[in-house]
Amino acid sequence: MINEIKVLTTIKFLLYLVLLGVFRSSMSDTAVIDIVVTMVIYYLFNSYFIERDIDKLLVIAFVNIINFIIIINSLPITTGIIIYTLMFLYQVLSNQFLKKHLIQEKSILIIGETEKKPGALKLIEESGDYKGIYHFLKDDITLFDEEIFIDFIKDRKVQEILVLDKKLKPQVVTNILNLKVKGIKIYNYYEFFEYIRGQLHLEELDEKKLLFDHGFGVYHNQFQKQLKRTIDIILAISVAIVVAPIVVIAILIVKVESKGPILFKQDRVGEGNQIFKMIKFRSMKLHDEDAHSKYAGKKDSRITNFGKIMRKTRIDELPQLWNVIKGEMSFVGPRAEWVKLANEYKKNISFFPLRHTVRPGLTGWAQVNYPYGASEDDMKKKLMYDLYYVKHQTAGLDLVILLKTACVVLLGKGQ
Repeated sequence: MINEIKVLTTIKFLLYLVLLGVFRSSMSDTAVIDIVVTMVIYYLFNSYFIERDIDKLLVIAFVNIINFIIIINSLPITTGIIIYTLMFLYQVLSNQFLKKHLIQEKSILIIGETEKKPGALKLIEESGDYKGIYHFLKDDITLFDEEIFIDFIKDRKVQEILVLDKKLKPQVVTNILNLKVKGIKIYNYYEFFEYIRGQLHLEELDEKKLLFDHGFGVYHNQFQKQLKRTIDIILAISVAIVVAPIVVIAILIVKVESKGPILFKQDRVGEGNQIFKMIKFRSMKLHDEDAHSKYAGKKDSRITNFGKIMRKTRIDELPQLWNVIKGEMSFVGPRAEWVKLANEYKKNISFFPLRHTVRPGLTGWAQVNYPYGASEDDMKKKLMYDLYYVKHQTAGLDLVILLKTACVVLLGKGQ
């Protein structure tokens, strides 16, 4: 597979060089140098070799932004767009070719026989990434002989090991550790669930695990915090300028369609359990909150006709750009929960307050992975995504969530 990947990257490299050669006379020396440097960076950090989708997306986005800026600024607009389109199309097609024809499915080895095995097999089946599934009991003789064990892993091209049994003999632990330093990924059930599902397992979670678990850099990484805040402000102002005509139209329709204020304001729980007034365009008729369900269903009679459109397209959330600018919300984060519901969840759902240790967002990991929830059970499932986000929050994950959100809105699946 590595040789085929190198062929694809070499073709891409040569394609860029050919394009440079054809249009060299139209470019400045600086532009030529910049593009060559960009190509070298892409060759060294090629997305074909990157396993995690988030890291791959960051590399692709970074390179494409640089290529686009350089090409558009160093060539006539039409020529620049043609070159960039050719480069982008090759990138997309070569990635698709690799995904369909070259990437080999992984094999996994399960060690141990516990009550977690059915759940582990279900996770493996869900992922669809494993062509081979092997299983050893914790006392299998193969595990004790390092040479035989290594040969087994090589022969069956095992890339990951899932350890279900915690009571392994010292020699077995040593042999597994030696495989880990050779590049084999080792998981326990808790970590494997998180890896496959993109969630934290609430039933497996306890304070001790949270205390010593990796991640949660969002709590102490000041650079990430400042970067996120800077991006929030720039994005909020930029989006507000672009959608200004839509906002004006929405104001007029909301005002004409039904009696009541244009904006809907409600107390929500923010970062550090601070209460703030979240604002939205009103999408419902005026009603007594105590006389109706706390949840709004898709066919709720309280929702106005234009309200249905706003909820699908997320237009009703545009006023929250002001909440973002004020620092009460972020573009990406857990959903800002209504105070009344948050107080109920806090009593009944373990670790629920952890989602309030970061700013709530206009969109989030739970929102793009789980449909609109209308029960406490739904909240538990969404919390598993929220806690995963709190644990793994990075600029890369935020970018993935924003792109997924754009797809949801364009396909009309928003609520």
